[in-house]
Amino acid sequence: MKTTGFIARRYLFSKKHISLISTLTMVSITGVTIGTALLIVVLSVFNGFFDVIQGFLLQNDPDIRIEATKADSFLMTDELKTEIAEISEIQAAAPYVSGRALLAFADGENKVAQIKGIDVKEYATINELNKNLTSGSLNLRVQNGKPGLVASEELMRELNINVGDEVVLLSAAGMQKSLTQFSFPKRYRFEVRGVFSHFQITPGPSALIDMEAAQRLFEMRNRVTGVDIRLKKHQQADDVKNKLQQTLSNQYTVSTWYDLQQSLYDIMYL
Repeated sequence: MKTTGFIARRYLFSKKHISLISTLTMVSITGVTIGTALLIVVLSVFNGFFDVIQGFLLQNDPDIRIEATKADSFLMTDELKTEIAEISEIQAAAPYVSGRALLAFADGENKVAQIKGIDVKEYATINELNKNLTSGSLNLRVQNGKPGLVASEELMRELNINVGDEVVLLSAAGMQKSLTQFSFPKRYRFEVRGVFSHFQITPGPSALIDMEAAQRLFEMRNRVTGVDIRLKKHQQADDVKNKLQQTLSNQYTVSTWYDLQQSLYDIMYL
């Protein structure tokens, strides 16, 4: 028998009487066992919590996002589309227009909301919004002279809006333009066509409209705010980011899903 095993057996299983050393040893072993078990349980809970939060975030955040480095918008050129399409890890890409606008309702309720302009077909390849619709439809086309708008449940509750109601959007760019031209700001009327609901940890868009309507609203013409990209595997985000940064010019900033919520992920890692 090895010396270490003999000593451990001698003090743990003494036949004569329970000595003070044996009692202290059992207390120590019990304390270490409980502490280690609790630590394993806590680490397991936090690992599971991280996976759940990451899953929720990736439902709304893209795997990769391309934005302008020094401007609020940029032109979506054919060259840029080609450079994105040539990367095999990319599954789909969808440009978008984003900005804040004053949303006014007929009852006098006003709210500054985050508006996102999308192309429904392209956006469906990035975010499965149809699964989050609680009422109405994802119809943003112009009908009866009015484009459609899909609002979040939170916005609907705050302003007491229902599907079929008419709302007015007014952007800061439109108000600034009216001041320089000494005219009334141009208001854009939308019809609420649907309501979406999804678990949001960080603030997201309050309403979705058609991308062309958003370009008119924010005075962007044919420019976009960014491009959202979905990868075949989100674990490839860092590799794809490096490829895009090497391919694109310095006027573009490439962010991964981790970069978009870095502070939150860092806290969970810590």
